[in-house]
Amino acid sequence: MPKDFRAIEKRCEYCGKRLALNNTRDIQRKRYCSRGCCTKHQWEKGTCHGNHPSDITRQKMSDAKKKLLASGWKPMGWCKYSPVKYKTGKYKYHQRQRVYRLIAEEAIGRKLKKGEVVHHVNGNVEDNRLSNLRIMSNSAHTRLHCHIRRIKCHLQDLRNASQMEVESVP
Repeated sequence: MPKDFRAIEKRCEYCGKRLALNNTRDIQRKRYCSRGCCTKHQWEKGTCHGNHPSDITRQKMSDAKKKLLASGWKPMGWCKYSPVKYKTGKYKYHQRQRVYRLIAEEAIGRKLKKGEVVHHVNGNVEDNRLSNLRIMSNSAHTRLHCHIRRIKCHLQDLRNASQMEVESVP
């Protein structure tokens, strides 16, 4: 430790305890005696809310959502409060699920298993008719979409080739 260096005492901004600080970093940054005092002081000031947004942030988020809804935007495919009935006969209303999952579960009479997904046959996720929905495993669903993507790429290549032939013919 250098000879001209000396320990400095500060007071905790929350509880007033004495802090003996002996390195430059602590002298410049340390304002509280513990994390608990830091958190309590920030909660009282309204600057820290842990994982919860502050009132100001919550108001900004609400205003942005209202603006989006006023412009005609709507969340695609969500059922806001879907009643989910459990074996006990009680309903649980705070879960949100996609509408097409609820329709498929109602049609088969059970909840979807862990590896099952609902596929829209015509590709339109807003078309939730039962005739448009298929339940399949996640791996089969991935294979299907890879196959569809390959077909689309192949069709695009054919279109490009036919356009080049038309342009080259005098």
